[in-house]
Amino acid sequence: MTHAVTRALAAGLRKYPENNVFLRGNRLYQRDDVDLFVLVAMPNDGHSGRADLSGSVIRKADTKRIEDIAGEVRDKAASVRARRDGKMAGTRSLLHKLPNTAVRWAMAALDFVQYDLNLTVPGSPRDPFGSAMVSSVGMLGICRGFAPIVTFNRCPIILLVGQVEERAVVCDGQIVARPMCCLCATFDHRILDGYQAGCISKIVRKCIETPELLDAD
Repeated sequence: MTHAVTRALAAGLRKYPENNVFLRGNRLYQRDDVDLFVLVAMPNDGHSGRADLSGSVIRKADTKRIEDIAGEVRDKAASVRARRDGKMAGTRSLLHKLPNTAVRWAMAALDFVQYDLNLTVPGSPRDPFGSAMVSSVGMLGICRGFAPIVTFNRCPIILLVGQVEERAVVCDGQIVARPMCCLCATFDHRILDGYQAGCISKIVRKCIETPELLDAD
C-alpha cells in the first residue's frame, strides 16, 4: 500500500507542479523533479525498544513503475537499517555525536547553507528530503495519525499511510465489509492551501481506486 500511495502522490505532484516547490526566503522555487522521501524506522542501538526515524529518497518517482518503487524502497530501507546509505548515514553519524542542544542548531545551519545560500554541503545529499514525505504508520498498527511539519527539511507535504482494516461500507445499497485504509496528510500552509491540497488528494484517490493508473505515463 505504501508503494502505491508513493506512486499516486508522485502523480499528483506531476499533475500540479506548482505544489512541487520549496520556500527560500519569501519566494517559492520550483523543484526540477518529483522526489519522494519514504520514512524508515531503524533500531536505536543505544536504547532497547526504541527506534530512530530515517529514510531514503525515491528520485523522479513520477517516472517509475510501482514495482520499481517497491524494489527501490526495499533495497534502500535495508541499506538504511544497515547504515550503508552513503551520505545520509554520514550525516546521521555526525549529528549523533553532537549534544542534543547542538543538534537543532546544526540542522538549522545545514538548512540555511543548502537552501537559502543554495550551496552544496560536503557529506550531505542535495535536497535530501525531496518534494514530499510518505510514512507507513500502518505497519506499526496505527490506523490514522498526523505528522508535524519540520521547517528545516523544506518538505511541504507529509502523507501518513494507516493500517488496512476491514470496515463496514455501503456498496450497491448493501452494508458490506471492505478493506479500508486511512491516509492522513499534513501541509505547509505557506505553500499549499485547501484547494491545492484537494486537487492532489483527488489524484491520489483516483490512482488508488483505479490501480492501472499507477503505471500510466
